[in-house]
Amino acid sequence: MRREQFVNNAQTTLASGITDTATSATVVTGSVFPADGDFRIRIGEELILVTARSTNTLTIERGIENTSGAVHSAGEEVIAVLTKSSLEEYQKENTWSGNTSFPLRLFDLSDGSPATVSTFTWVNQGSATATDRDGRIVLLTPNGSGQDVHALVQSSPSAPYSIVCAFSLVGQREASMQFGLTFRESSTSKLFAITRDCTDNIRIEKHTNSTSLSSSVSSAAWQFGNSVTWFKIEDNNTNLIFYVSPNGQDWIQIASEARTTFMTGGPNQVGFYGNPYTANSNDMLAEVYAFGEV
Repeated sequence: MRREQFVNNAQTTLASGITDTATSATVVTGSVFPADGDFRIRIGEELILVTARSTNTLTIERGIENTSGAVHSAGEEVIAVLTKSSLEEYQKENTWSGNTSFPLRLFDLSDGSPATVSTFTWVNQGSATATDRDGRIVLLTPNGSGQDVHALVQSSPSAPYSIVCAFSLVGQREASMQFGLTFRESSTSKLFAITRDCTDNIRIEKHTNSTSLSSSVSSAAWQFGNSVTWFKIEDNNTNLIFYVSPNGQDWIQIASEARTTFMTGGPNQVGFYGNPYTANSNDMLAEVYAFGEV
């Protein structure tokens, strides 16, 4: 998973020149830098974001932080630097409840880049809305007439994989609204999810589709107050496994089931959703702080 990396006194030179738009650069001694991105370098007056390193080859994003891409010659110095933006990114990644095991960011599962609402695909959007806000996503699902899952999904990675999500849920306690982290099989529209509702229950639920609940597999009382909730779902290519955590580091397994017991061939999408659940529910608001593969 990409996140800000730092190193002391890392300096080398370009092994060959690069144009002002080149997206890779070869250095003489790549081992002085972190094994992977993100980290930042300076060549001349240009600041550059390194998103990956393979031995001496750096994958780069040019002209960051109000600098401009420039032509650079073989032999020019390449220096690792600490910048304002790198510190801001690090702060976003590591400032919730002391969590350092998973960054508080939303990720595009295809390439590890930061995700926004546009990175996801709606399933049964209806009148639900999702808004980008300071690196988070705010999901609003309106009062409905019963089961009405409004989901944002991405294509799942190849199994085995695990997906983590951190969120807070806002709603009146007497309402039955819920937020879920879900597997989805697009060919059948089936969803298999771990959810938290406003009565402080954690449920494992199977949905035949976005408007029909098949069954509740299990439930457990949430014992960690009204702080941020962490969910994790795992597809190990044999079973689908569901976890919950109060801090994103210590995980409690809630349920496990063979990946094709409910779904025909297994999930090919993962995402999160809001569900008003009953006709007596109020509008549900969820703020999603983290989503990505671990």
